[in-house]
Amino acid sequence: MRTMPSAVTAGHPDYDHLNRLARAITERAGGAERLQAVFPELMRDAIDFLLDSVRTGRTLVSELDNVEKTFIGLKVEHFVRDFLDVPKGLRDLVINGEDVDIKNTTANTWMIPPETYRTEDPCLLIASDEGRRKCWLLFC
Repeated sequence: MRTMPSAVTAGHPDYDHLNRLARAITERAGGAERLQAVFPELMRDAIDFLLDSVRTGRTLVSELDNVEKTFIGLKVEHFVRDFLDVPKGLRDLVINGEDVDIKNTTANTWMIPPETYRTEDPCLLIASDEGRRKCWLLFC
């Protein structure tokens, strides 16, 4: 797993803000090592929950329909919120008193809604590549 920092570099107007949120997540996770150990398991659990291989015989995300793939994102959201022990807010979770939107993909793109752009809420971007058995977590 590749850990945060933010998707922006030093000098960007949001750099300090996003790095504060990234540090808060790392602290809530119990440190960088624990985050790196547990986060991939959360991702695998979310995917396996939807695949439900024992009942369905499916073993790959590509075998899911689009609605089921959407539910992977919801499971990831719930698992991350529970892991970090943070509440749901107006968006998906609250970190340091701030609403944060979670966006998940099992491909290589995210759908970020216009209301997130308008209010400039931070997003926690989560991606997984099942074929390579990798996952990523970063802020933007």
